[in-house]
Amino acid sequence: MCRLTILFVACLFCSSVTLAQESVLLSTLDTEGGNLLDVDRGSSGLWQQLLKLSTIGSMLHTVAHPDDEHAGLLTYLSRGVGARVALFSVNRGEAGANAIGPELFDGLGLIRTEELRLAG
Repeated sequence: MCRLTILFVACLFCSSVTLAQESVLLSTLDTEGGNLLDVDRGSSGLWQQLLKLSTIGSMLHTVAHPDDEHAGLLTYLSRGVGARVALFSVNRGEAGANAIGPELFDGLGLIRTEELRLAG
């Protein structure tokens, strides 16, 4: 199967006749069928392919305590940008203060764990 490779080079010059930008476009034609074959499209082609993805990335937000998360940032990344988001809390917050009830230490850790679970 014979393939014909065509190379187009477009150069844009600024007013001082210096090279402002050089763009190289590659396409490979199947000479028998006349169809374009898949070729490397460079960074702009990669960007166009990435735009088709429903998820652009993942983020693991690591915090020391359950009350250290940044809900606004996590919501924006998840709903606004489409990233997969997870929160990892190093401890359950059992040594913190409890302004809503008498629970302390292990009991407080259970309450904060349940709050995080329900918020997710």
